[in-house]
Amino acid sequence: MAQQDYLDAMHSLFSSDQEVQDFLDSMHRPLKKTIKTLSSRMVVDTFVTKTKDRWRTLTPTQFTAFSDMFYIDREDLSLPLGKTFLHLLWFFYMQELAASTSPHFMDIPDNGLILDMCASPGWKTVQLADYVLADKKNTLIVANEYNAKRIPALASNITRTGIYNTVITKYNGAMFGNSYPELFDAILLDAPCSGEGTWFKSNSAFKRWKQSTVDKIARTQQMLLISAVKACKPWWSIIYSTCTLNPIENEKNIQDILEKYGDILELEELILPSADKWVTTFYDKEIIDPKIAEKCIRCRPHKQGTGWFFLAKFRKKESVLIQNMKRPHDRNSEQYFNIWSDVQKQVKNYLEQSFGLIIDAEKYLFVRTPKHVYVTSPMFRTMHGIMAFDRVGVSILKWSWTHDWRPEHSFWLVFGSQCTENILPIDDVQAQEYVAQKDLSLPGEPNGYRILQRNWYGIWVWKVVDTVLKNKFVKVI
Repeated sequence: MAQQDYLDAMHSLFSSDQEVQDFLDSMHRPLKKTIKTLSSRMVVDTFVTKTKDRWRTLTPTQFTAFSDMFYIDREDLSLPLGKTFLHLLWFFYMQELAASTSPHFMDIPDNGLILDMCASPGWKTVQLADYVLADKKNTLIVANEYNAKRIPALASNITRTGIYNTVITKYNGAMFGNSYPELFDAILLDAPCSGEGTWFKSNSAFKRWKQSTVDKIARTQQMLLISAVKACKPWWSIIYSTCTLNPIENEKNIQDILEKYGDILELEELILPSADKWVTTFYDKEIIDPKIAEKCIRCRPHKQGTGWFFLAKFRKKESVLIQNMKRPHDRNSEQYFNIWSDVQKQVKNYLEQSFGLIIDAEKYLFVRTPKHVYVTSPMFRTMHGIMAFDRVGVSILKWSWTHDWRPEHSFWLVFGSQCTENILPIDDVQAQEYVAQKDLSLPGEPNGYRILQRNWYGIWVWKVVDTVLKNKFVKVI
């Protein structure tokens, strides 16, 4: 019954029976595989040059403005893409093309704060933070996830990629506007939705589909949008996106928020060649102002060959604060995450003596907890004590009160290419053997920690023991 209800609803969305059939046919076609390069790890042009002999079919996507996204269709499938060292060492990751669009339209401030309000599983967080680092800016990404069960996936993806200019919080997104008014320079609200456009992952969305569920989710989205409007600084921006089809969760939500805040909000027109503008008056007799629909972007499976995606961008023109509100103070968080000057000095000395690292205090801030040392953006100082954090940056060292330091997974991702001492150059064959969890024999190499480097890019850190680099490669954190 639910599946038939879904199909009936889809018929109301399209202009002809033929378009309905085109859409239904698209549900049985796999999407083209796309990858996103981590441009803060390796310049995109360099990545293309390094891989052109290995992947001759690495080509730009239809969204040619996105220079860091590529279609990939390899002829040699003997080694799965996910097991290649370039993936396992996080020079790129797999990301669906339409889902990658929203971070491309974000305003990226310098020395600012960006809120990813509904962040898990974290790939948009990683994408945003990657753009910040590639632009050599010191902005901090606040990755918020209210569902505790989804935080491990978010934390894992941040840690695995070494995107350190992040913090993780666990708040109901609807509270940001009142508790942290006008704190953030830019906000991404990739809203929880009915997921009608995720058929390429699973058909469960349309099997469970109910009109009442759509209406309930739209009300939640509206509360989150109101919160985003209040939490955004004047003259900065909010991106709203979903991976669903119906106008109730998309254009109608945009129309409603403009009716409420139209005097201080401007809906900016988004331009993306090859994407769609979808002007409709179909869905359940709801009338959508065409001027709104014309400024938003839609990706449709039977048109763009992508997942279904909706995107809108607001510019906040004025403040909505009635009075200056005192922000909450979290003393426990302030004490747990230690950023005192002695911490900065101790960690800098260790890294310089062990790996020849000269730390730029304007780019990196060290945060000590009872068992770990993390690195994040110096912008964390502005957040320290006013929020409760689940994670801060990425862990680079385990430590004890006896100052027994041990480099961790993310150390090489953040600092591996900057190390000048205790480095060990390896070639592509050795890199692939290492990610395949094989020990490396190193005759004559003294014991101790080494930074593995491939073409001057840091790829791992571990100990040499009795002329053998014991393999401790971690594929999944």
